[in-house]
Amino acid sequence: MSSEHGDSLRPPAHRAQPEPSARLHDDSPPEAPLFPAQPATVEDSGLDFGFLTDLALKTVYADTSCTTQRAADRLALPVAAVDTLLQHLYRERFIEIRETLGQQNRRYAMLDRGWERVRRLLDLNAYIGAAPVSLNAYTTMMKRQEQQRPRVNHDAIRTALAGLVLPEHIRQLLGVVANSRRSLFITGAPGNGKTSIARAIHSALGGDIWIPRHRGRRSHHQHLRFAQSRTVRFEPVHAL
Repeated sequence: MSSEHGDSLRPPAHRAQPEPSARLHDDSPPEAPLFPAQPATVEDSGLDFGFLTDLALKTVYADTSCTTQRAADRLALPVAAVDTLLQHLYRERFIEIRETLGQQNRRYAMLDRGWERVRRLLDLNAYIGAAPVSLNAYTTMMKRQEQQRPRVNHDAIRTALAGLVLPEHIRQLLGVVANSRRSLFITGAPGNGKTSIARAIHSALGGDIWIPRHRGRRSHHQHLRFAQSRTVRFEPVHAL
């Protein structure tokens, strides 16, 4: 996420200083843009070139009036990068150019060699859509968000847990957990409040987070796209 006028931020002499609980944000790291970096080239994506050309070929197959721009929209990649992929498929005789619409924008159609290739690809993996992000890009994005997430103050925790009957030491422990910036595994017998505690911790966390949308696939790749959301899905896990 994304003071030059430092003096203007000083509280007037008559203004009361904030309570200790409100100062928990003071040691938060400085904000920086949270939007995922846009790859300018195929190499910038961090993904295998062959994987992306196969995905581009399936994109042409699925669109009877496929242009570079339309393919870029569907693959969620820059036009220049998609043009590189489509030109490679053209040189390999998988597709043909039907019409030149402008610079780096052409209309494509499948050739017989492309039809044969795409049939094999669809037998292995029928996914057609946005290109995935690399694991490195995903990890970097998650770490950056956690570093910039505001700390949770005492009042937020107390309000979030107000509807739960818990010992005070458990409430204090959950406050530490909420500010730990680490993963949490809650286990226990069915009905002992795991989901309620998880939802309470979630409600105490401020701000939004960019999370990946993912689609399971039979190949070793996984489709990951960033979407701004506060939705969390809780799956019950029971200890044996």
